Amino acid sequence: MEKALEGGIRGLLLDSCDCGMDDGIQFCHGECFLGTKDPTQTFDAIVEFLNTNPNEVLILEIQVDDDTLLGLWEYTSDEFRSMVYNGRKNFFDSWPTLNDMIDLNQRMIVFQHGGDNSPDTNCALLGDCPDGVYNFYDYGFQTPWDLKEDELNDYERSCRVFVGRESADDFIMNNHYAKELVPEEDIAKQINSLSNLQDRMKICSENVWRGRNTSLLVVDFWSIGDVVKAANEQNLALSGGNTPSLEPTPEPSTDSTPVGCFSGNSMIVVSKKQNGDFGTPIAMKDLRLGDLVLVDQNRYEKVYSFAHYHTTIETEYIQLLPSQLEMTPQHLVFVQGYQEPIPASSVRVGDVLVGSTQVTKIRVILCQGMYAPLTPSGTIVVNGAMASNYITLKSTKHFFQVGSTLLISHHAISHFFVTLIYRLTW
Repeated sequence: MEKALEGGIRGLLLDSCDCGMDDGIQFCHGECFLGTKDPTQTFDAIVEFLNTNPNEVLILEIQVDDDTLLGLWEYTSDEFRSMVYNGRKNFFDSWPTLNDMIDLNQRMIVFQHGGDNSPDTNCALLGDCPDGVYNFYDYGFQTPWDLKEDELNDYERSCRVFVGRESADDFIMNNHYAKELVPEEDIAKQINSLSNLQDRMKICSENVWRGRNTSLLVVDFWSIGDVVKAANEQNLALSGGNTPSLEPTPEPSTDSTPVGCFSGNSMIVVSKKQNGDFGTPIAMKDLRLGDLVLVDQNRYEKVYSFAHYHTTIETEYIQLLPSQLEMTPQHLVFVQGYQEPIPASSVRVGDVLVGSTQVTKIRVILCQGMYAPLTPSGTIVVNGAMASNYITLKSTKHFFQVGSTLLISHHAISHFFVTLIYRLTW
């Protein structure tokens, strides 16, 4: 599961089983003897992933066997439950946007279902759904799960509503795997190809579902074939976006001392005038004290100091493509959708840098030189993107935040004290 999350999977189907007095409730696939996964470790791993990736959102779909839902929920931690979205109280409420979930830090939607959708397995009808757990078949349906490989291309049959609410517009679980006694990798290689997956989603949507689209694409062996690529291209097509790189965001190593710098190869724009000049692009390593540098659109300010200026030291940078902006992980950058700049380590593929383009790929690189110029406004335009002069002061997007309300940002508090010290010592 952990590898699937790191590889780009954002919907998890988990089966719960009662494995007897010795093992208790476990995650399994139908039968305990086929293998189990400890629920506490599973839930904790999900929390760790979400904490490491603060812009990611997950759907958990739990098939509840042996009346195990309430017992299973006892294995969840307070932190896990706090990250479950619980804002939909009735059928008239709308589902949240991804931004809503991120702002609330309730970044999981959790469903449960029994295999046959009988009243005995619907926690909503029984009145015992844990807070934030929804019965899947009240909001969606799934396609058949018992077809052989050659039957998947019979779209009238394989795309039909098998279990659930036929009129559902919210969630559609599209089962795209061959029913075998034991899943076979060779079959997965064939049916998980990009063309097969795209054809299935397109034909199901246009010919059977009256324009409704796949919400959860269910496969065997997610890492075989083009599953993540197909899902990613489908999401981007629906959102009108461009196709980004599918490489997961790398996790840079950091030492104990936070440093905020740009690489020497980073490009800035300098001018001889404060306004009305297009300016001249130069490398960061060529910037000098007193230069007029672009800080916001057509406004230039003098570089009054450098927080760091090292020409030879080799440093690890996050590189955001295609802008080629290179910053240390703690350095702050302005991203559309946020009131204040966020750490470079929090930027994700799909984010749009203020003044620049959408991030399509993120790499960690080693470069020579460390440069951190300071300007009166506390901002600077680097590789076309608007960045802060400063770094994050702790391992959160913002310095002080209550719920979704930002009270003090890293940028604001750093700018206040740096400017104060400069004025007192100048």
